[in-house]
Amino acid sequence: MKFIFTIIIIIVFNSLSFTQPKKNNDNSGPFFYLNLSRYPTNNIDSTKINLHINIPYSSIQFLKKKDNFEANYELTYTIQSEDDIPITRLSKQYIAKVDDFNDTYSSLITDMVKETIILFNENSKLFVELMDLDTRKIFRKQIDISLDDFKKNDIISDLILIDINKKNSLFENGFPIIPPMISDIDSSINIFYEAISRNTSFNFIYYRISSLTNETIISDSIQIANTDLVFNNILNIPISDKIKSNFNVQLSYERIYDDSSNEEFISSITIKSNFMGMTSFVNDIDEAIEQLRYIAFTDELKKIFKNKNITKEEKLKEFWEKRDPTPETKQNELMNEYYRRVSFANNQFQTWQKGWKTSMGMIFILFGPPDNIEKNMSDINGREYQRWNYIRINRSFTFLDYNGFGEFELLDPYNSTYGTRWR
Repeated sequence: MKFIFTIIIIIVFNSLSFTQPKKNNDNSGPFFYLNLSRYPTNNIDSTKINLHINIPYSSIQFLKKKDNFEANYELTYTIQSEDDIPITRLSKQYIAKVDDFNDTYSSLITDMVKETIILFNENSKLFVELMDLDTRKIFRKQIDISLDDFKKNDIISDLILIDINKKNSLFENGFPIIPPMISDIDSSINIFYEAISRNTSFNFIYYRISSLTNETIISDSIQIANTDLVFNNILNIPISDKIKSNFNVQLSYERIYDDSSNEEFISSITIKSNFMGMTSFVNDIDEAIEQLRYIAFTDELKKIFKNKNITKEEKLKEFWEKRDPTPETKQNELMNEYYRRVSFANNQFQTWQKGWKTSMGMIFILFGPPDNIEKNMSDINGREYQRWNYIRINRSFTFLDYNGFGEFELLDPYNSTYGTRWR
């Protein structure tokens, strides 16, 4: 088990090992990022699917070997039809090796795996399962594959943000950035795409960068030099100081208007901006500030909202800088882990409200995955309850399903150091 020094919450920097009852999708085990990209082929009846799986080393268990540290894991890909009929299944095992122990719990050092599959143009479902072969823990993700648009004659593939300065035999055009994000040192972005035009000859590809509220930031076009039926290209767009928040990139054969109401096929990608030193798990600054309620004193939150001289992004950054366990590095591990747990809670515990706002979400965010869970128990009224045991801190939390709809609440109110009271 890997630990990081913490100031305010207990951080267990292992995989988020937890299973929520009454969910078919088991989201426990070693976390990974998944990207699925669709590409046109010469055959109008088929589409090429590229899978990119990005596995942070902090998610898998490394064991000491003679001269280095090794982690063993297995990836299983399963594709089913919309009617759950199996189409294909593939399993492969991999070994990650590092020489430095510090790399074994890094969230920046990753394994990037690529798999290519050709599918007929019928909608289907993809299931990807990562198993840590040492701990036997599993994490699963599902993506619905829609191929209706790829039956058209004019198609632009899904877009991939790439690092053209980092290449290998598997990624000759550049290393995919998964999840897609940029930082304050980036002066331009590079977007890889493939396109096909079976009936018409196009001379230009139009692109548009817009804010998440659909306001145009940059709009231009590039001339197509390649005359092959299926061609690929890397679109380089200078961004300088024009972009300071998350944004969208859109490509089309026709000029893209601000309302994007034209009926031409448009391919797009959303890119996160880390200009303010934020973690990639933060999508909304206002919500990220609200999510501090479990670890921030009341006067700290008042200060964040009161000071009008600096932006909310700067206030949030300042809050976390004071709690950075390794200020000499670019990464704030505590912030990353906190919002990583928030993201996990949203995926795992959502009911009528967001998962981070539930009592289970709060306890998970503060204390991480429990050492063990007692569940499938009932009280004298037949209501289901479960108990989370944290052996390492000698604490337990009991959750009761008061209404029978799987909305577990704390049986006893929890009062935190920071004044948070939750039931």
